[in-house]
Amino acid sequence: MENYSSDILIKTLRIERGITQKELAEGICSQDTISRIERGERLPDWHTFDKIMQKLGEDPHKYYKSVISADERRYKEFETELNYLVRTKAYLEAEKRLDEHLKGNTYKKGFELQTLLQCKAACLIGRALSGAEEDKASINGNEAEEAYKYSIKALSVFRPNFDENKIDTYVLSLQEMNLINTLAIIYSKLHGVEKTAEVFMKLKTSIDNNTFIGAAKKDVYLQLLSNLCQCFVMMERFDECLTVCDDGAEYCAQVFDAFYHPKFIANKSICLLALGRIEEAAGFIKQACYLYKGQERDNELNGFIKNITDKYGIEVGFEELKIQSPDKEEP
Repeated sequence: MENYSSDILIKTLRIERGITQKELAEGICSQDTISRIERGERLPDWHTFDKIMQKLGEDPHKYYKSVISADERRYKEFETELNYLVRTKAYLEAEKRLDEHLKGNTYKKGFELQTLLQCKAACLIGRALSGAEEDKASINGNEAEEAYKYSIKALSVFRPNFDENKIDTYVLSLQEMNLINTLAIIYSKLHGVEKTAEVFMKLKTSIDNNTFIGAAKKDVYLQLLSNLCQCFVMMERFDECLTVCDDGAEYCAQVFDAFYHPKFIANKSICLLALGRIEEAAGFIKQACYLYKGQERDNELNGFIKNITDKYGIEVGFEELKIQSPDKEEP
């Protein structure tokens, strides 16, 4: 789409979705910047354009070649490399690369800076929760506090007065949703699972109320619901977990997501077992097993079966997929 006009595109989509310039700008840039972009007085950089399109429910990558500069392309390659290092848990190598750029003059503003700070926080919390294989001796319990500081710094790039107690009132960008998801996980290390669940619930409220995010919210929303389920199970708030499981399964059906669906079904069966509703749980146990097995996710399947066997004495036989409780067998 080589000849598209970003000013007309953004203004048209914003009006179609009934969003004000102030609402579109929130968490991304100033209202004046949106106004200047729509008047054609300013061409948005890739990251600003990316966040605007996400909030408008559009895929920004459809316009990638039309708006990205050579410098931005180099940054995107660096960002991809960092994300790979974090996903593969090579935290020390990722931090080394990050620190080189954070100390220099490169990528020290706007979304580039926010992304680097977010990546730094992800490295630190990853090490705090699981340990860095490269240097286990370096894990001393301070990573969570440092991760918290970097997360707040990242959130403050576009919200200088960011208030954790007002998360549910914010109109968040996708980047901010990911940051707050990270922040909640950090709380599990600093303040316990109750605080984590509180932040997750505020984030859920914000996303539920933000009706014009569209498809861009899919992955972060499903991850949020999955994390919230785990929190409620840990706190033995099983009835609340059942509600979230149903919401998650319904949303998976809406967006045709197969990855998270078995997670919600498995968590629902665990909650039903904990509540003593064994016969009702049996059907969901079978469904979760079929889904995991059909997707060849053997590690998750085996972990699920071990969990319900160890905690509730449920035996799962795969020849005819029979569920046997300590008291009775169900075909």
